Amino acid sequence: MKKLLCFTLSLLMLLALHIPAAATETGDPVTSSANLNDSLVSWWNFEGDKATAVLDKATNGTVADPLTATSKNTFDEATGTVTVPATKGQYLRVANKSTADLTNPSSMTVYLKAKYTGTNTDFADLIAFNNLYRIYKLKDSTSSDGAVFEACAFYTSGSNRMRPQTPKSVVIAEDQWFYLALTMEIDEAGTATAALYISTDGVNYIKNETYATTVTSLTLDETAIATLKGYTETNVYIGKKDGNQDVGIGYTFDDIRIYNKALTADEIESINMPTCVGYQVKDDTETDGSFSLRFLATVNSLDFAEVGFEITAAYGSDSKPFTKSCKYVYQSVNAANGSVTAESKGGDYLIALAITGIPEDVGEVTYTVKPFAKTSAEATPIYGDAVTVVHNIAAS
Repeated sequence: MKKLLCFTLSLLMLLALHIPAAATETGDPVTSSANLNDSLVSWWNFEGDKATAVLDKATNGTVADPLTATSKNTFDEATGTVTVPATKGQYLRVANKSTADLTNPSSMTVYLKAKYTGTNTDFADLIAFNNLYRIYKLKDSTSSDGAVFEACAFYTSGSNRMRPQTPKSVVIAEDQWFYLALTMEIDEAGTATAALYISTDGVNYIKNETYATTVTSLTLDETAIATLKGYTETNVYIGKKDGNQDVGIGYTFDDIRIYNKALTADEIESINMPTCVGYQVKDDTETDGSFSLRFLATVNSLDFAEVGFEITAAYGSDSKPFTKSCKYVYQSVNAANGSVTAESKGGDYLIALAITGIPEDVGEVTYTVKPFAKTSAEATPIYGDAVTVVHNIAAS
């Protein structure tokens, strides 16, 4: 259920978008997800009607990777999700078989948000790249929830594979959203590594534990590496049962992302954290002798109970800290120099905070801006990277 309200904001303001050139980190923040945009080569967030929902929203991929959908997949425009039913022949597939964005097996991260409808308890592929990489649910005989996920990475033969698993301690209930990230990398020495992360809130992830059947590192010889890198066509399927198209899997997908590098644990945790992406300036000096600033941040989930900014404004020897929650999130904000969309900044939604009535003679003001989100009203805030913005009103 959506806990935040989403609108498209239209403000007829004379605004110019500024991106902080050299953001100064404070405290101990994780890597900003804004920095991950350069590595995001395919992204399906399923927003819009069916024709739009299947489009690749990544702005930095070398080619677009739209999806094709079978007839009984259900696209929900209100929630931006797609459901692949447990019905014969139902799945999603990348339309372009040969894509430069998806055929670099030496370094990759696959990230997804999904939930299990409970209609299929057998092995089921959430996403599969031929036999190279697969994330699938294991039918777990030790519990009734079937909550263990496994990944097969760098598969070139029966023994040349890695199989990280999610910890059995993470229980995924029916109709509960979960987040998975599979990272894979081959270094210059030919050592391949893989890791599987799982989360139930999109922020706190648990890395795979080691089991007797789990291998997370292996050494590939030149022949194996050449085999992996020799793939020029990759069939990428989403929601096919056990590697075939005969049975759908009964999952709902909200977000699928592919990065062309192996993300760190901190980077994975930062994907859903609010991230500062810029600020805007409004000049009202001719009408009331003041300026206004508006800070923007992306947020990738509507499941937060509260989002907002913590800001400290320092001018001269004075400073003023304040915290402000944002009632709404937006898909775009409009300005005189054009619309700024959340997608263009690598996020699903934008939050905005305006500071008005800044005197034109105040001079240089330094703002320390830290976006936050809370999973519940009582929860400790989750902070995105703090950035420092120095703005000289007199020079504007």
